[in-house]
Amino acid sequence: MLLISGAQGSKGEKYLKCKNPYCLKFTWLRDTMKAKGKRTSEKKLGVDEKINVTMNLNNFCSEFKGKEKLG
Repeated sequence: MLLISGAQGSKGEKYLKCKNPYCLKFTWLRDTMKAKGKRTSEKKLGVDEKINVTMNLNNFCSEFKGKEKLG
């Protein structure tokens, strides 16, 4: 799911997190968009654009193991 940070230092930044309440891992939307831009031609998002990400929960959680956590 797409959320917006309220933490000091990253307030207002968008991030992606799985819906499982036990999964504490996340990724910043900007990092995901940068990685996507490297693989495909660059396309800017409009205000009304939405992104759906489909991925196995175990793969998602293991990808971010040991990286940033929500604080």
